[in-house]
Amino acid sequence: MSISDITGNEGTDAAGKAVEDSNRTLFTSMGTAKLSGLNIDMIRKQQNFTNITFSTIQNHILPASETGLIGRRYRIAGSCFQLQFNIQFTVHEPSLDLSDVEVVVPRSLEPELSMFISRVRRESLLLPFFQTLSQYAQMDFDRRSLMDRLAKRFPKLIKSNHALRKLPVDGAMLPGGPGVQSLTFRSDRSSSPELVLQWTIEVTAHGTVVPRLGLLPRMPTKWRQTDNKATLDAIPTQFIRLVQLKGTEAAVATLLECIYHSDA
Repeated sequence: MSISDITGNEGTDAAGKAVEDSNRTLFTSMGTAKLSGLNIDMIRKQQNFTNITFSTIQNHILPASETGLIGRRYRIAGSCFQLQFNIQFTVHEPSLDLSDVEVVVPRSLEPELSMFISRVRRESLLLPFFQTLSQYAQMDFDRRSLMDRLAKRFPKLIKSNHALRKLPVDGAMLPGGPGVQSLTFRSDRSSSPELVLQWTIEVTAHGTVVPRLGLLPRMPTKWRQTDNKATLDAIPTQFIRLVQLKGTEAAVATLLECIYHSDA
């Protein structure tokens, strides 16, 4: 794959000057590395439209290959909607072909991103990586923000989460960092049913980002025996309808207030 669309053929000195002129707004750390023709204007445009911020861009020259081609190894670190990433790749000069791509993201996100990242590494897909990263990071940020708001709004009902931060805020345990996928709601009553909000994000090998959202009931036997109208069993369907009408947060709030009444 060619990297010519994010690099140019300008000399290293010109690129270095461009970096100096723009590092105040683009980069928080450049080190002493010289950039070989990096297209700063393209980076600026990508940052403005994708919310990707580059904190470090470094490179060094690799030993010449048997064919005489020069390789330059790049390392780029940054964040997108608070999601940290680190990507490394080799650019072969003068062809500007790309190879040996390595990607590091938070471990909690690997299950959702693994198929896509495997293809990025295998096929050296640099620009598709950044495009999909931007979409995924925004959705993950929206997911975390929603769960933070719900935890603050219904602190008495928050019972468990596989990735809760152990930081009490107004008596609640707020969801943790990237990759938080569920919140469990339950009142203090012994016979209370549980409602589990699940939000997973599927990222296909081709970079398509698909949200999977649901509100699932879990109930003790006593509740199931007395729930003649199958009220709880209807919650997943009712939730989807409410999401379409009111949005996700309002849909969750409506059902919590319906099931738990004054306990909410």
